[in-house]
Amino acid sequence: MPRFTTKEPMTGQTEFPMTPCSTSCGVGLKFVNSCHVDATGALSACSVSPRSCLLPTSCGSVTVLAHRGKWVELECADESLQTLGIENFGFSWWFKPGVISPHEKEFPEKLEGETPMLRFKRAFLENAGTYKCDVYNRTTVVKTSVFVLKVKNLTLKCDENAKPESLASTFGKRLVFELKKHLKTIVTIFTVLLCIVAVICLYLMW
Repeated sequence: MPRFTTKEPMTGQTEFPMTPCSTSCGVGLKFVNSCHVDATGALSACSVSPRSCLLPTSCGSVTVLAHRGKWVELECADESLQTLGIENFGFSWWFKPGVISPHEKEFPEKLEGETPMLRFKRAFLENAGTYKCDVYNRTTVVKTSVFVLKVKNLTLKCDENAKPESLASTFGKRLVFELKKHLKTIVTIFTVLLCIVAVICLYLMW
């Protein structure tokens, strides 16, 4: 007896990549074209939407230079994470004194807070060292960034070839410029003071 088989046509959704992953490490962003496939294989109702893409977690190290007493910040979330939604990820910061390899796994000190950015309102020499930021999705680390923070004293350089008379002349010109700029205000204040003194004298004489 012959056997008859019926093959159902496949329908549903299919996706086609439109762009490569936006990063070379960690969590990136790519765009795909999502279309509906009917029984004949024709595509319809296509729409472009973003998708996350996972690459090797280690993103190497970046050296950050800061002047002592000045503002500095370490940013762990790039544009891809911001587009995918910062609220969908967790962040943890670790610290170790000195400069170490980006592949170092031993970071003894975990810092407080789980924010994508580490801020120092004033950087001091004791803040120098290596900082590691782990980005995780639920419990899985998907990106690791290492920052080497170097803090230096702020020094003012003077032109060694400048002559004393040249420096004095520059200072004098600057002083004259400032006096001219505020001359009108000074004259006004002086005039008001004279008027007040005159009124007081007339009052006493009266």
